[in-house]
Amino acid sequence: MNHDCAVGYASEADIDAWMELAALVRDAFPGLSLGEYRENLLKAIAERRALCAKDAGGLLGVLILSEQCGGIGFLAVHPEARRRGVASALVRMMLGVLPADQDVFVTTYREDDPLGAAPRALYKRLGFKEAELVTRCGYPCQQFVLRRGSV
Repeated sequence: MNHDCAVGYASEADIDAWMELAALVRDAFPGLSLGEYRENLLKAIAERRALCAKDAGGLLGVLILSEQCGGIGFLAVHPEARRRGVASALVRMMLGVLPADQDVFVTTYREDDPLGAAPRALYKRLGFKEAELVTRCGYPCQQFVLRRGSV
């Protein structure tokens, strides 16, 4: 667990480091266009839907709240910062800013996809449950949901 990680809202000062991280992990996000992504990031920052985790060395991880479903639209952690609690810290902050009774959705890889092992394990550990199978950008995916409406 990384205790030196500060999580907060992203600002325009974070854009270059954020875009570097997005470029580094782009292969894990089918259909990700960095040109469009930068525009969406600027909008998310302005609307306070962009969260980031940093330490003294810089940006560790990022999360964008989805406009459409009030869930996770994008979550990425720098490869050198993985398994240090960064993603969990970002999701905890997100849960704190969303209404407490709102279910939270995320789309990730399907169970038989080798790229899915780490993100699926993370979401399950955080209480998300498997939901419907979907296709995003021509890629087979699965939705996960964290039911909070009945809590």
